[in-house]
Amino acid sequence: MPRPSNTYRTRIDRVVDHIQRRPGSDLSLASLAKVAHFSPYHFHRLFKAHVGETLNHFVRRTRLERAAVLMRSSPGRSLSAIAEECGFGALATLSRTFKEVYGLSPSRWDRVTRLQERKIDQAGVEFPVYSEEQFREMESQFPVTVERVSAMRLAYVRTADSYAEGAFQRIYDRLMDWAQAEGLPAGCVFAMSHDDPDVTPKEKCRLDVAMTVPDGFAPRRGVRLRTVPDTWVARARCTGEFINIHKVWEFLYRHWLPSSRWEPRHLPAMEYFRTQPEDWWRDEVVDLDAWIPIRRLRRI
Repeated sequence: MPRPSNTYRTRIDRVVDHIQRRPGSDLSLASLAKVAHFSPYHFHRLFKAHVGETLNHFVRRTRLERAAVLMRSSPGRSLSAIAEECGFGALATLSRTFKEVYGLSPSRWDRVTRLQERKIDQAGVEFPVYSEEQFREMESQFPVTVERVSAMRLAYVRTADSYAEGAFQRIYDRLMDWAQAEGLPAGCVFAMSHDDPDVTPKEKCRLDVAMTVPDGFAPRRGVRLRTVPDTWVARARCTGEFINIHKVWEFLYRHWLPSSRWEPRHLPAMEYFRTQPEDWWRDEVVDLDAWIPIRRLRRI
């Protein structure tokens, strides 16, 4: 029986092969998550953890490299035909992407000179990249427990631009003001991110801030409701400086999950606030639990 980490690798490799064989096909997040049999909520993180680059970047690079090969090997073919075959849809899209990456248009490339990405495309990542040795050290910092969580009814508010300055504070305050106006007792508060800025433009990244409400409660206005079903979760506590939030998610997706016997369910990852965010900003520390809804790993 293969180790769990090998099962993850096999399913990710299946996607890599699919992209490279069929660059002109539908290579959307939803489509590729289906190839891997992983939830779209989590697939982009798992792909980056195993491949070392984001799904969007890998798809773009694969399509561009295929286009360059065709331009060199089939000089009689039109650029429009190559653009369509490689998944760009239109010559304008290929030309724009080619120039963004290589600094010249495909029509100006002599098809002999070696192509190199511009330095702007090779800039360092915003957050640290951790080694396996560092992840092993994090095992004591972020001990993971697997727990059963009962179904929860949540009232939530959403922002569709979660990286905008003050966006989180605004929707958190809005939820707290709503709860006070409804006379609700303090419930458990969560944040749920539906998108990853490596995949989705930052101005379109959606974030929900949610609070548990009693069964049967019907809000008058101002919020939406959803039910998170009974589920197993992988749970890791995160305290200390703010960078630890990034660190705990990297640890869970890149180190703990692939070596476990679990895989993510088709439910959003959640941050459970042990203390209120206003305390974090005052004390410059965080205190939350990172939750990933999980199920038994399938060997597909």
